[in-house]
Amino acid sequence: ELRRSLMHLLTGVPGCGKSFSVMGFWNRMYQVMSEHTGVPVEDLPQRVMHLTPSSVLSKWPGSSDRHIAPLFAEIQQIASETFEAPDGTVYELPVLVICEEIDALARERGQDGIHDRILVTLLSGLDPEQSLFRDRLVFVVCTTNVPQLLDAAAVRRMGGTIDHFKHMHRRMFRAVLA
Repeated sequence: ELRRSLMHLLTGVPGCGKSFSVMGFWNRMYQVMSEHTGVPVEDLPQRVMHLTPSSVLSKWPGSSDRHIAPLFAEIQQIASETFEAPDGTVYELPVLVICEEIDALARERGQDGIHDRILVTLLSGLDPEQSLFRDRLVFVVCTTNVPQLLDAAAVRRMGGTIDHFKHMHRRMFRAVLA
């Protein structure tokens, strides 16, 4: 049986095309949804969520880890919503969760108690056995410039493998555009 949800970690130096590739995936996901449902891309519902360090990190103790749980609740809600096409056909559409600069949230344990709490909350939200990822179409794509800062458990939750990007050459740039 195929997994309904996928998580992937992209790494590489700044400017190598990680974010650009995520945008390409985002664009292609909407093209496929449009082709499948027969609905123009601009009429499809919003199915992309962003998890950024700036939306989570707070100077107030205990606030940062509490910002993550509502995000996963919102992802669950969006993933649970079906889409009815104009012809009456009901579709389950995927949700794309983009986690840029994940190293700011999923640092190796033991260096800072605040980041340890953030990591535990993040790992709980990314648990592949919970119903969000077991029963729904959710794609999580994480990016980082410094994978060596990531906790090993976080890497496992993000797919267990790291795709390393090198500097993007003109041919590679065109391939992503295509």
